[in-house]
Amino acid sequence: MLESEPDESLCRYFEDVAGLVLPERFVLPHHHYLALGRSLETNEMPDHPLIETLKDSPAL
Repeated sequence: MLESEPDESLCRYFEDVAGLVLPERFVLPHHHYLALGRSLETNEMPDHPLIETLKDSPAL
């Protein structure tokens, strides 16, 4: 999970030159990240569309 889009030229380098397979990237602006944290602190299920995406991710 990232706060902003990664540098595309750097990603291409890692994939094309270094031969790495980069994981799926999710962009979540900082203020949304903080809101999710507040929801979790109060033991509430966060209300954000990214939650379902993350729940379905094979990385978790």
